[in-house]
Amino acid sequence: MGGLQLSLLGALMVSVDGAPLRGFRSHKVRALLAYLAAEADRPQPRAVLAGLLWPDLPDAAALGNLRTALWNLNALLRPPSPATPHLLLTPDGVQFNRGAGAAVDWLTFRDLTADDPPETARWRRRLEAAVGLYRGDFLEGFYADSAPFETWIVRCRQRGQRRMAAALRYLAAAYDQEGRAERALATARRLVELDPWDEAAHRGVMRLAARLGRRGEALAQYEICRQLLAAELGLMPAAATRALMEAIREA
Repeated sequence: MGGLQLSLLGALMVSVDGAPLRGFRSHKVRALLAYLAAEADRPQPRAVLAGLLWPDLPDAAALGNLRTALWNLNALLRPPSPATPHLLLTPDGVQFNRGAGAAVDWLTFRDLTADDPPETARWRRRLEAAVGLYRGDFLEGFYADSAPFETWIVRCRQRGQRRMAAALRYLAAAYDQEGRAERALATARRLVELDPWDEAAHRGVMRLAARLGRRGEALAQYEICRQLLAAELGLMPAAATRALMEAIREA
């Protein structure tokens, strides 16, 4: 795929026509681009952007840094034509222009998981596409040396994780209902990786592994769950999890 591409799910990656985009003057410029792309639905006031990325500087200095960062971005980004720039600039605000055709995985993932219509084949294809986009958590490993920016990352990350978990639960149940136990198990395992604290997800792996005749694998999953809860929270698995383990062991 040509043009500008931004991958915000997992480690930040920016490319143009398939080649990594280089020339960012600082990490804050990358952070600015990521923020504008992720919040492309509305213009962002310049004062808000300056405070988000340079919260410890006086307003005038922060706004000066923002102007420099925007100049750097405008020089780097290659719009399809002068009439469709990637950044829409006004004296008061900045907006990432979705109409310029850039591919932003976070926006696509968000659009694919935006609503919850009745169960249909089309809805499942949307969720499968969304799951395929999820390389990792939102801006995984990214650091911008700004507490407000880090807080924003955490909010987006949690939102993405919730949507991903819901998609995985739906797909695992759908595959299981169709008798596609191997695919259901793989999907359930991915849910456990996303949220190791979800005991229901651990039980899903146990149940599916046992159904496939892999009792040892099912019991090993219980032990993983037990050790995690004991080490991190000092807790035992819930009664439902222990009962499932006993049923599998005695089968």
